[in-house]
Amino acid sequence: MRKGRPTPSMIVAVMALVVALGGTAVAASRYVITSQSQIKPSVVSALAATSRGAETSILTNPVTVKAGATRSISAVCLKGEHIVTGGYSAELPPGAYVEADAPALASSWIVVINANKSTSDVSAQAKALCAAGTVPLTVRTVNAP
Repeated sequence: MRKGRPTPSMIVAVMALVVALGGTAVAASRYVITSQSQIKPSVVSALAATSRGAETSILTNPVTVKAGATRSISAVCLKGEHIVTGGYSAELPPGAYVEADAPALASSWIVVINANKSTSDVSAQAKALCAAGTVPLTVRTVNAP
């Protein structure tokens, strides 16, 4: 390995890097939105209409899952609403686990608690955050190993 002059390929690579970074800097200074006046008024009003103010939070009553059993709990959105996200609240003793925690259809959230190998009962609640309107929802099933 010689020390001295850079190779022609190194010169081309450095030039390409300088050009690429220069182009990014120009694009960032020219196309980044820095104020609301750069956004079309109809877009601003559409975003304001879909703000987080029109959401409903659903929390089920506590449900007891007996030791040695499996039980599902569903938090269902009000009529005309769709699911945004959801979850659960539970203290899981040894041997108990959450088998499913996912949207079920477009307007509910389902939680399945499996206490088959537990010696203690589990108290759990399902939670759902819902928004007005309907949207298509793709439910993806993930199989546990």
